[in-house]
Amino acid sequence: MTTRNMFQIASMAAVFASASFGQTPLKATVNFPFVAEGKVMASGTYRVVSARSLGGKAVYFVTNNETRKSIMVSARVIEQAKLGSVPAHKLVFHCDQEKSCHLTQIWDGNPNYAIVKFPAAANASGDEYIEVAMTKSDPRGL
Repeated sequence: MTTRNMFQIASMAAVFASASFGQTPLKATVNFPFVAEGKVMASGTYRVVSARSLGGKAVYFVTNNETRKSIMVSARVIEQAKLGSVPAHKLVFHCDQEKSCHLTQIWDGNPNYAIVKFPAAANASGDEYIEVAMTKSDPRGL
């Protein structure tokens, strides 16, 4: 079995698991290329599916709807939203002065694990953070 086939099976398992646990896949339109887990991803509409590994670690499957290129993003740090706040559904990117953008946070709307941060480059002057809103998507990918 090839790595690609195993990844596709894992992605489908995450879709079915998220649907069975009431976690709705999310959709975001990213209007610029970005880097996540060391991979360059094209601009486009993305589907974000949340899963939990056997160890309870947050894992996200991020798939470009046009190119069908997928990546598995693992949480490095998980934080809780402020008490009483309603977590947003969004992706956060750190963009440096050369406009190279890296996925740094995934907010999946879950109050217990609202902010998932990934290591970002040092914040130099001229750097910026861009937030991209996500909406709920059809669990079947339609």
